[in-house]
Amino acid sequence: MAEHKLLTISEMAYIHGITRTTLIYYDKIGLFQPETVDENGYRYYSPTQIPMLREICFLRSIGISLDDIKLHNKHKSSTYTFNILYQQQEKIEKDIAELQRRKELIQQRVSIYQNATEYAADAFKPTIEYLPRRYAVIAPWDQDDISLQGLNRVLTETWRIMESHDILPCQQWGSIIWKKYLDSGNPLQGACTYSLLPEEVVKKGKLPDIENLIVIPEGYYACCCKYAMPYQWESTEKLIHWIHSQGYEITGDLVDACLLDVVFYERDDDVDFCQIQIPIHYEERQGDETQPPKGE
Repeated sequence: MAEHKLLTISEMAYIHGITRTTLIYYDKIGLFQPETVDENGYRYYSPTQIPMLREICFLRSIGISLDDIKLHNKHKSSTYTFNILYQQQEKIEKDIAELQRRKELIQQRVSIYQNATEYAADAFKPTIEYLPRRYAVIAPWDQDDISLQGLNRVLTETWRIMESHDILPCQQWGSIIWKKYLDSGNPLQGACTYSLLPEEVVKKGKLPDIENLIVIPEGYYACCCKYAMPYQWESTEKLIHWIHSQGYEITGDLVDACLLDVVFYERDDDVDFCQIQIPIHYEERQGDETQPPKGE
């Protein structure tokens, strides 16, 4: 029987679309070794080794670890091969689900920025919008440090709570100003920072048992955009005055939703671009049968 011509390491690497360095590494870890090594240290492979290396390359291409491939080579049974492939299939399905979740978070963030751009064109102009029910994790402000830095620290606390339940924050946050304190002389008393639950968590139907979880009700809200922090009260006070001047009644807690924080646009002052959302009792008025009225 004629002897097979041995293949050099470069030829073996070329056939399988890998590098010489890869084959040298496989040799060093005992995964795939050459048929022979000459006195000069040159590695040579037999053509009969091609199926084995082809299998190794396939398993690597689908994400199987080198350690698992070594075990696969050791066992060489159809049952073990089936198990390793099935386990990798399950892992890939989980990875796909995770990537899909990240994609949805990106889409949410893009939507926020697009909406913020549209809102910026009519900044400071009151409108009435119908907003959906939202679920949020809240943490109270440090009343001794009501500042940009103080609110950022509180925001990270809401994220910590969510992450402790394996929930990746959706990057929609803001502040809650309690209605009961509006006429107290200190409307920021007890104010909280909130972070919304991601839509995919809400869509599951059963909400996780999270501390400090509140419901922001759906309904009509008087809204106004501003370049200001939640504790900078002038814009909120103007919107409250507009609500009263229009004959509307405030029905719940105020929401100060951050649309863009200071890292996403250029301004000389360190303030966020926010939308104030104040729930009101609203009934359609004559001359407007389809859309909530635009503010004056």
